Amino acid sequence: MSDEDTLLLLSPVILVVVLGSLPMWWAGGAQWLMAHHVLIAASSSPLVAVPGTNGAGLDLRRVAIAAAVVLVALACAVSALRHRYRRAVQQRLQGLQ
Repeated sequence: MSDEDTLLLLSPVILVVVLGSLPMWWAGGAQWLMAHHVLIAASSSPLVAVPGTNGAGLDLRRVAIAAAVVLVALACAVSALRHRYRRAVQQRLQGLQ
């Protein structure tokens, strides 16, 4: 049995363990985010409430920052994919010569 077969057989068990632990991690993570002022408390009336945080969420400034982070990550991913595509095309063209 190869390593890939073993991983394939164990993946349902790993998935159940990870999904079962998720609520515990999420609660601790939400508390950490609130302690470090990434999320604001429900009493501050956030603009966007994050599910599972008892009403905590993001105000307008934090929404703008989160949107900027997502846009930068998306731009980096598109750039990397374009670079990879161009390199593959270049290698194919060099292989034809």
